[in-house]
Amino acid sequence: MKKFMYFLTMLSFLLITLASCGKNESKDVKPVMTPLDYNDAIISEQSKIINAMLDLSKAFEKADETNMEDNLELLTKQAKSSIEALEKMEPFEGNNTLRASAIALFEFYKSLSENEFDEIADILKKKSEITGEDSNRMDELNRSIVERETVLDKNLSEAQHAFAAKYGFGIEKNKLQNKIDSLSK
Repeated sequence: MKKFMYFLTMLSFLLITLASCGKNESKDVKPVMTPLDYNDAIISEQSKIINAMLDLSKAFEKADETNMEDNLELLTKQAKSSIEALEKMEPFEGNNTLRASAIALFEFYKSLSENEFDEIADILKKKSEITGEDSNRMDELNRSIVERETVLDKNLSEAQHAFAAKYGFGIEKNKLQNKIDSLSK
């Protein structure tokens, strides 16, 4: 009888142990990301912002007041959403350079949508009444935007390439790059 009780005790212990090794159903557990997943999550947010900027650019070309306002609002919302998404991400294995560089760029885009792009939209709404002074102001804004964005783009690119080199994966050309390049022609 003692052997039987010992057997039941051991069987119970084994079943409890095995049951506790099942999936962790806690909602607090974050999925494990590979370095490539981490990079792609950041670049996915950047692509969302780029798409919103491309839509705004089309609205600027048409000088459609309603469309410009709607796209400015969408760009602001997307930039805020992307910043929030990246702020929720932890540094990857203690490395925060890629994430921080992306956040800095996204904050710049948010600022543009609330300031410079808003000012450009106001000028474009004048349509045929745009003055030489207005044109000069838009040129000045564009130069300033390009200068500041170039630095932030370079920082993100360098951080991404360093991250990729450290974790052994390649960087592909962004599929939106051709659309971006066509805007500057």
